[in-house]
Amino acid sequence: MQQVLDTVPCKVTPEMNDMLNAPYTQAEVKTTLFQMFPTKAPGPDGFPAHFFQRHWEVCGDEVTQVVLKIVEGKESAECINETILVLIPKVISNRLKVVLPDIISEEQSAFVPGRLITDNIITAYECLHFMKRNKAKKHQSCALKLDMMKAYDRVEWSYLQAIMLKLGFTDRWANGMGATEVNLVLDIYCQATVLTKTTVGSMPELPQDILLGIFATLEIPDLVRTGSVCSSWRPAYISLRSLAQYKCPQTPCLLYTTESAGESVACLYSLTEKRSYKLTLPEPPIRTRCLIGSSHGWLVTVDDRSEMHLVNPITCEQIALPSVITIEQVKPIFDEHGAVHKYEYSWHTGTDAGPYSPSIFAIDKLRHKLHYKAFVFPDTSTGSYIVVLIHNPKCQLSFARVGDDNWTWLPPHERYSDCTYKDGLLYAVTTTGELHAFDFSGPVITMEMIIRMDSIYGIGYTYIVQAPSGDLLLIWRIIDQYNFDPDPGSSVFWNTTGYIMYGFDPLGNKLKSINSLPDHVLFLGHNQSPCLTAKEYPTLRANHAYFTDDNVMRTMGLKNSDPDMGTMNLDNFYSMEELLSPQLWSSWPAPMWITSDLREMNLASGRD
Repeated sequence: MQQVLDTVPCKVTPEMNDMLNAPYTQAEVKTTLFQMFPTKAPGPDGFPAHFFQRHWEVCGDEVTQVVLKIVEGKESAECINETILVLIPKVISNRLKVVLPDIISEEQSAFVPGRLITDNIITAYECLHFMKRNKAKKHQSCALKLDMMKAYDRVEWSYLQAIMLKLGFTDRWANGMGATEVNLVLDIYCQATVLTKTTVGSMPELPQDILLGIFATLEIPDLVRTGSVCSSWRPAYISLRSLAQYKCPQTPCLLYTTESAGESVACLYSLTEKRSYKLTLPEPPIRTRCLIGSSHGWLVTVDDRSEMHLVNPITCEQIALPSVITIEQVKPIFDEHGAVHKYEYSWHTGTDAGPYSPSIFAIDKLRHKLHYKAFVFPDTSTGSYIVVLIHNPKCQLSFARVGDDNWTWLPPHERYSDCTYKDGLLYAVTTTGELHAFDFSGPVITMEMIIRMDSIYGIGYTYIVQAPSGDLLLIWRIIDQYNFDPDPGSSVFWNTTGYIMYGFDPLGNKLKSINSLPDHVLFLGHNQSPCLTAKEYPTLRANHAYFTDDNVMRTMGLKNSDPDMGTMNLDNFYSMEELLSPQLWSSWPAPMWITSDLREMNLASGRD
């Protein structure tokens, strides 16, 4: 071993040793914990790193003090949560990895920040490529393929100590801190083994009120998983849902499908955890449906008979909406057995009879022409929901209350693109810049035009959004890049290039131009459009719009070659970034945002 040590240069400088031997700080502990993947390293009590990250203001000081005492050798690592045990070596290694790039040679391409083990593949390929092309007879080369054991399986601690001392590490690191970490890893392994053997099938039971308090702070993907951890946790999970006590603010998730997951499976991508969850939904298969809206945790879907349902992707509850044949512009065509096998579709609106005679559609084709967007709003007068449908021809409005037998048409206006419900009024905005308010409180529904905006240049459509302050925002989505009539060999496409925003005071009927939303985040698409406070949702990017593709051109038979979805800085046009790789999701049905809400979903199901 001495022959090897004689070739090792001293690379650790006094400045490096000063940094390595400095007392550990609270900031290092917190930084390390927040570097851990949220769902990794759960302890025997079931709490992963995400629990400590989410509740750091409550438990941070205590966790920090425990970790600091252990890394300084003042206290044992016994009998503490396994997540903290994993945290301790990471605190030590975080400090060590700062000096590794200066110690480890350039030829070592793995396990050093900024270096990739895949670089070895490129290097090997280039060497073989050079050898293959080299025709010189005097300077030939050969390659040796060596089968080597993993160094981790054979390395001795005495050798590591000697190497570290020769490199210039102090005795504290070579003989103390390093040994502490090795012993700590062994302690972790032994304690985890013993705890696993003694706790399988008998998770430690916490009082139900404590579990309810903890579960109430979890977002819904995490909350649903808690019900499957152990039998003692499930009652608390069920109680939280049935008693309508769950009021934790939810970060919108992206709901999409993928062929590889199966026909009945939807994927829910969490922006908080940067991961997807798979949800098996009720029949008919979700991949055979159109998705035309999401509000308050409900999806609005259209099946292959062009009939609509509300679907709760978390609880798998499903509610049938009134038949499509009760919409003003649709009539059924029956076969000889009395079954509906086609639909007659009229082109009339509230102002004209339409340019064409009625068209005939197969039962699975009407949905591609008729349905555009749908919204679900709480109806405070009945304790149920109102469903508002924007449908063709010319994007008119109809509505139904959950439990109704028919859709009610709201003529005569058209070209609606978005809706919201506030203080008993349905606000609907058109692509021509008009804002209408419908009052549902009386025996007769009344409509008032609130404001008319100037036309915006280019192709675009509008959204109406409730800000946290209570004001309304009118958002104009601009599409300057498009080709709806491509040459042979080219594809139809459209791309969002920016947003124009206005603030609106319903009481004063005043409109004010807004250049940015520095403290807020928008979610736009087929969903009810929320405006969230960035401070309350730290994983989201302030002054950004998260958007999916809800262009009405889809109802005209056009399909975007590259779905128009991503994130965009509201200060910077043409700044779109991808949310997920397009290879991960299918364009049918189109992905959309959904914000789960267990309490209001229970109201919609009549279980409150």
